[in-house]
Amino acid sequence: MPEYVYVKNPLDKLSDALIDAFANLVDAIRPGWKLKNKGRLEEWRLMMYTLNRSPLGILGALLVAFFILMAIFGPAVAPISYRTGLVLCDLKARLAPPGTTITIPNKDFCKRMGLHPGKFEFLLGSDNFGRDLWSRLLYGARTSLIVSILVVSVGASIGVLLGLISGYYGGAVDEVIMRITDMFLAFPGLILAMALSATLPYAIQSWFKSHMEVAKLLGYLFAVERVDYPALASLLSVIIALWIVWWPGYTRLVRGTVLSVRENTYVEAAKALGVSDLGIMFRHILPNMIGPVLVYITMDLGGAILTEAGLSFLGLGAVPPLADWGRIIYDGAQFFPNAWWLVFWPGLFIFLTVFGFNLFGDALRDALDPRTRRSIEFKVKKVVAEEEAG
Repeated sequence: MPEYVYVKNPLDKLSDALIDAFANLVDAIRPGWKLKNKGRLEEWRLMMYTLNRSPLGILGALLVAFFILMAIFGPAVAPISYRTGLVLCDLKARLAPPGTTITIPNKDFCKRMGLHPGKFEFLLGSDNFGRDLWSRLLYGARTSLIVSILVVSVGASIGVLLGLISGYYGGAVDEVIMRITDMFLAFPGLILAMALSATLPYAIQSWFKSHMEVAKLLGYLFAVERVDYPALASLLSVIIALWIVWWPGYTRLVRGTVLSVRENTYVEAAKALGVSDLGIMFRHILPNMIGPVLVYITMDLGGAILTEAGLSFLGLGAVPPLADWGRIIYDGAQFFPNAWWLVFWPGLFIFLTVFGFNLFGDALRDALDPRTRRSIEFKVKKVVAEEEAG
């Protein structure tokens, strides 16, 4: 029989190295894991080969990686704080176009704001308070990332759990869960989120006063200064509002998949062996239907960023002086088109981030499809000549 080898490109070699490093790490903690999961590791390699051969998927991954790095390290590398206005140090700082350079005087009130005397350049321009737009965009990336992760993680957990229960048990349980799901889907989710976002902040602000440890934790996550902790109530209200409306899509998706998966032979075998219902749902059914859920989560992260920015644009999300992409557009709209940079740059960042998540999610769908993986496998394999094999 002829021998086959994979014809790997540099990305394939990099992904193989990462998978091997992960496998060696887990094998050091749990000896024998690498040998036991040899087939799973091979499937992971094929998934990465599929992703590596999707130009749009690579573009999406790069955009997502840039957004995540920007959110993690942005507040640390920002030229100045998100709340620092330079208009008191130099009047030219107000609505300065991109590339404008001002001179910070050697005065005490400028030093108290953390500014050093000398030249300062507004890379992407400034707003009407003289705040650096590039710095606020870096802080705003952290806001978008944290909100999207909190919303999607909780919404997906609730939706997947309800979908598993509904699809597995069926009958009256299925009817109750699906009718509640239909009620939430029938009512416009954005309208409900707007109503909750408008009413919750006042209650959350009073709750913060007796739970300052929660405010400190949120302040650390969002890279917010202590003086702005009360303003976090508006962001927390958006997160809670989106939790309430975010789960129905996952419930419908998981329930439909479970209805087909639960009839498979391995589920019947698990029941015959006396495996509990929870064990069957989480150890046998969920791992075999996780692909569509992961794709949905990936694309949903972009949707959460867009929804949160939309609520902030309507004045229901982040409040001044918090940095948020949607809020920056809302505040800058009154100066458009003269100060076009206040709308263009945050809008461009929102577009590229959501676009990146959609591209990456589409490529991930192909990578998780066994038929696509097998077609890629035949493309990257070649027959080894006898002299090469020898």
